[in-house]
Amino acid sequence: MVERLNEPESRFHASLVTNICELVELLPRLNVNQDEKLNCFAGEIRERLCGFTARDLKKSEIVRAATANDAAQILTEMDAVLRERGQLTESDPAAIPASADDIFAHMAAYMEAPVS
Repeated sequence: MVERLNEPESRFHASLVTNICELVELLPRLNVNQDEKLNCFAGEIRERLCGFTARDLKKSEIVRAATANDAAQILTEMDAVLRERGQLTESDPAAIPASADDIFAHMAAYMEAPVS
């Protein structure tokens, strides 16, 4: 989403937004450990990224830029949390969590949805 929205000439479909909103709706059900940080991220994504339609993002450069910035900030925060948790388990490389991009890519593949 960040890459697409940051490119002024980039074309995107409504699925850019709907796929993210669908993933966010899945997160609480996939959060088997009831990780509060994951629940916070899901709420933040829902609030900051799912409030606009693709049409809104196409019509307003300001909304598009602000949403791209919000998405980048959330991704950075998620990546930092995942990397921090990975450092706690460096003795077991298999236990090191993937980056936020990797997690979203796996979730999208599971849902057979393109990652944008």
